[in-house]
Amino acid sequence: MKRLRILSFLAIFGSTVLNAQCYEDRHNGNWFDSWISCETSPNPNSSRGNGHWIFYDLHHTYSLGTSTIWNLNNPENLDLGMNEIVLDYSLDGTNWEEWGEFTVAQAPGISTYEGIQGPNLSGVQAKYLLITVLSNHGGEDCVGMSEIRINVEDVVISDIPEIEENTCLSLNVYPNPHSSDFTSKITTICPELISWMLFDVQGKKVRDGALSQVAEENFLEISSNKLPKGLYHLVVIQGDNRVRKPVLKVD
Repeated sequence: MKRLRILSFLAIFGSTVLNAQCYEDRHNGNWFDSWISCETSPNPNSSRGNGHWIFYDLHHTYSLGTSTIWNLNNPENLDLGMNEIVLDYSLDGTNWEEWGEFTVAQAPGISTYEGIQGPNLSGVQAKYLLITVLSNHGGEDCVGMSEIRINVEDVVISDIPEIEENTCLSLNVYPNPHSSDFTSKITTICPELISWMLFDVQGKKVRDGALSQVAEENFLEISSNKLPKGLYHLVVIQGDNRVRKPVLKVD
């Protein structure tokens, strides 16, 4: 199930929800509540060279949607606010895709400023977001911005292999549910070596291994002492054959 969320980033502090004002959508003109860049540096996206940029690690893969941007709202430095920007997104922080360019209107420099409608990222999936500033509103040297808020949905990414029909491999797990350790009985009439993987409910691999020898009946002891309680999936692979069993850990 996808869950709708809002990610709110105070530019100076990274991933932070704004709670300091009577109206959460308003920004005052405090210079110190903003992100300010006065020196260029190498961009995380190497194709962009040196420049002014903001790198966000979302700590999870999301489907990115509509956004709101609050530009630099300090009355004496409105010309340093972002003007032309380009957005890149990535799943690994190394390989980047360009979303496109966007123009950010100059802030009015008043305490009732509620930002502007930002770009609609149209469901692109990303764990990292990069904003590169191409120009400000006519100021010298520095660029600035206050906050960006993005509507997102969780993306479930599973590494669990697809299970195919097989004729020679079967799997039993006991005790199930279990509290610390469980045994898997692997029965096979095929000659290939056997490997196994244990996945959590989000599809992330938490254990793996292989059997050095294969018999008609094989017993595999797996410890889950350091794993949190919950539902797991044990996948056993032998050649082109795969089987999967749900495994429940309880207190």
